[in-house]
Amino acid sequence: DALDAELALVREKIRAGTLREYVEGQCRVRPWLTALLRLGDFEYTYLEERVPAFRQNQLLADTSEALSRIEVVRFAQRVQERYAPPDLDILLLLPCAAKKPYSISQSHQKFILTLGKYRKFVHEVIITSPLGIVPRELELTYPASHYDTAVTGHWDEDEKAWVSGCLEAYLSKHGYKAIVAHVEGAYREICERVAEKLGIDIVYTAGESLTSYESLLNLKNTVESICTSENFSQKKQNAEEEKKNFVKAVAGYQFGEGAGLLFSEEVGNPVVKGRFPKYQLFAGKKQLATLIPQYGMLALSPEGAELVLKSEKYVVKIDDFVPRGSILAPGVLEADPEIRPNDEVIVLGKKALCVGRAMMSGREMEESGRGVAVDVRHVKKL
Repeated sequence: DALDAELALVREKIRAGTLREYVEGQCRVRPWLTALLRLGDFEYTYLEERVPAFRQNQLLADTSEALSRIEVVRFAQRVQERYAPPDLDILLLLPCAAKKPYSISQSHQKFILTLGKYRKFVHEVIITSPLGIVPRELELTYPASHYDTAVTGHWDEDEKAWVSGCLEAYLSKHGYKAIVAHVEGAYREICERVAEKLGIDIVYTAGESLTSYESLLNLKNTVESICTSENFSQKKQNAEEEKKNFVKAVAGYQFGEGAGLLFSEEVGNPVVKGRFPKYQLFAGKKQLATLIPQYGMLALSPEGAELVLKSEKYVVKIDDFVPRGSILAPGVLEADPEIRPNDEVIVLGKKALCVGRAMMSGREMEESGRGVAVDVRHVKKL
């Protein structure tokens, strides 16, 4: 009876998307259970294939094991591998905020207001645990806007090492002419570690309080002096370019190399319409994609899908039929192994091109004999 009750509870946690939080809580009562959880996290490839691209509920990062959670590691890896920053010369490093997305928090609103007209010259990257670093363009993307963690003001060595590694990898790959850090405490310690290791200069602007008049004035004066110096290149992004870079970054995170096809010469000059966070990508009068604020990823239109299809990524191939509703696993002939549950996917058959959300991984689609493979949203007959 106890086993049946526990199995029923586990099933409920799976449905609610909170199994990981439940396991982390339960394993605290036995050292061997904690060891088992940590050993399980080493099986990254096996687990990552089965963990959804996003969840509806909040990700609670309350334990040291949160640093090895699939969602956390996947986000950090994609930032390093898929993210391309805007072409700007100044990097501004900022601390995270309790309110998500960061840009609507009280502290970040003050930072943005302080930068004023010089903000268009600056690329903003947020330092945070457990995600490492979050470029401003990805602040909506799961799990950047969906996590919560216990805030004490004290970081343990594992956190510092992990976040330092993320920042170091990013700065090793992307160069800036000037780096400004408006941080304090452990955030500053992390920046100093990375600066020393890479042999780069970082200008620190915060005093005792990040949002004090003196600190904000120092931030403004520092950025202004860099922007008005004789050797400054004046690289900047206007409001339209900022919106386009935002959508482009999300597309890159989501689709990898295939995202560039949404912004290729063939498209012409795509335009992002709408106000944050409800952005829509258009090519002329054709809508290519919509940013879904709830989880910070793009939903493709059939026209957008036709462009991304050329990359042959996130594609599910089906037999000779026109889908009506969901596509079941037995109807799948082939699926991209990179597909994860909840990924936006393109379904291609001889008679139809569809767009929808994956309900299982690409491998599961090919191997399963039952279950919904894709929840179809748009169907275009060929």
